[in-house]
Amino acid sequence: MSIKGKHINKKRSPLVKYVSRGGMGIFPKECLRQGVCLIIIILILFSGSVSAQQKYTSPEVLFTNLKKPTSLYVTQEHIYVAESGRHRVLKLNLLGDILDTVGGLGTGDYQLDTPIDVDATNGLKIFVSDNRNNRIQIYDKRFQYLTSLVRYPRARSSRPIRPTHLVVNNLAELFFYDQDSKSIISINDNGVKLDEFQIPGVVQEVSDMQAVGRNLYILDLKSKQYHVLSYNGLQVRSYPLEGAVQVFVDKQGEEWLISSTSIRNSREAKDEIQFPEELIIKDVVKANGVFYILTNKSVLLFYTD
Repeated sequence: MSIKGKHINKKRSPLVKYVSRGGMGIFPKECLRQGVCLIIIILILFSGSVSAQQKYTSPEVLFTNLKKPTSLYVTQEHIYVAESGRHRVLKLNLLGDILDTVGGLGTGDYQLDTPIDVDATNGLKIFVSDNRNNRIQIYDKRFQYLTSLVRYPRARSSRPIRPTHLVVNNLAELFFYDQDSKSIISINDNGVKLDEFQIPGVVQEVSDMQAVGRNLYILDLKSKQYHVLSYNGLQVRSYPLEGAVQVFVDKQGEEWLISSTSIRNSREAKDEIQFPEELIIKDVVKANGVFYILTNKSVLLFYTD
């Protein structure tokens, strides 16, 4: 018998033996003599193989109709989105329902002007880089105003800050990038400055920032690299992005490279997730066992099982 030019020995075919031993009782023995049944079996086996390799499903749209979103943060209970185009921060539940907002264009305590980044720590304190108001706004879990960081944290200095990306580590230390001085500044939970350093020359642009373990991970889209720095600014290593537009480092230290078409672990050669279409990626978070992806319009959810 020949299928697509390949000869199959009915008595010695590994496929027939596999099917017989696998207990696929829905196929009578006589059916195995028919080429069409073998094709069906091949398609079933091939389908199972593809499913095993592609463990991820199409995305679920949690929230859409965003205007120029810039940052995403996920806790065990909530999703936070910095929506620069509407000068606000959204608080959603994990189903994508909107629970609360803070912002609206202005300079008041509850107003924002082009928020770029949000870090909700453990959900009890929310930090927002209020870029064009030259400050960092700090709110409690109910979006009640706590305080503002509006000046450069240095003695006898009155120069305002211009924060873009910020992150809070597991010691409650705040790190933020000051766009004007091109430096990263760290502050403790009491508002006292811990350190300040100029970004290394190898870093051409701070496109995003994460704190994992004792290191800062800097996304640098201009040089098409991501850099690992110590908390005092020493360069640990740099890696090429290899077509990625975002990098996410999970709590286990696994580095995930996100392109417009896929997500893959930096240690693996193959993609973990293939997007059904090309996406404009703004931010990515892996939390609660799933990937949350912020695009130019929506918050998407990719299951990992």
